[in-house]
Amino acid sequence: MIFDSESCEVLCSTCGVVINEGKDLILDPDLAKPSLTIDRFGNSTRDRVSTPLTYPDMGLSTSISRSNTDANGVALDPRNRYSLYRLRKQNKFASDRARQRNLTSAFFLLNSMKDKLHLTDAAVQRSAHNYRKALDLGMAKGRSIKALIVASTYAACRELNAPKTIQEIALAIDADALFAARCFRLLAAKLKWAPPKIEPDTYVNRLANILSIKGKAYITAMEIMSVAKKSHVSQGKNPRALAAAALYVACEVESIAVSQAQVANAANVSIVSLRKRVTDIMTIYAGNNHAAND
Repeated sequence: MIFDSESCEVLCSTCGVVINEGKDLILDPDLAKPSLTIDRFGNSTRDRVSTPLTYPDMGLSTSISRSNTDANGVALDPRNRYSLYRLRKQNKFASDRARQRNLTSAFFLLNSMKDKLHLTDAAVQRSAHNYRKALDLGMAKGRSIKALIVASTYAACRELNAPKTIQEIALAIDADALFAARCFRLLAAKLKWAPPKIEPDTYVNRLANILSIKGKAYITAMEIMSVAKKSHVSQGKNPRALAAAALYVACEVESIAVSQAQVANAANVSIVSLRKRVTDIMTIYAGNNHAAND
């Protein structure tokens, strides 16, 4: 089974049947449906849904009114008014306004990327979590908020095996992809985190959607990709180039008219890289079919 991060569907890699057709995912599925509880008066109530990490204050902000009155609108006496003044002053100094402004700007860009890149809620929540960690480690000093939020989002996509490149994410908010890549490497080093390798299967599904290739050709491409992953050809190769080559070979096998330039442009790889991977996959695929016929 493979997971399509764009449509949030679980597909069978053999026949292409949709096994689970779900909506946007979140980190904890139980948070999406509040549980039913009974209070001490016997009334049924629902627990409050947990606040997502994309809120700068996480829904726990404290706002003290400037009016020196109580809940009934009655003016406070001088003693309580002095206590309220001290409480208001302490609340002002206790809040880190610079951090709040930073989080507000960063999460505004994150919500913009979510709409443009069609990110799932799980990726957005994970990106916000990574950015908060980077902020706690002091990485925001002297660095662009755009580059840092791009690095956090790319790290979240790598963790969730979503086929997004750092150039694609940076282009969504007009950020510097080179500086964002530096921030990503620094974030991985600070967190002592090894980025997982993105499986080429996810790129096959994405390219098939872009080129409108469905049915038998898609199933053949997944079969070719599974054979290529078991061989030494896939080691150290660009997963997007491998996925594009597998899809192109599948189209040739199923007699579907598609050019190498179309596949290369959809995968954002060069035609030279595509031709090299096609040669490798054709050799493996031909040998596998010959062994199966024997």
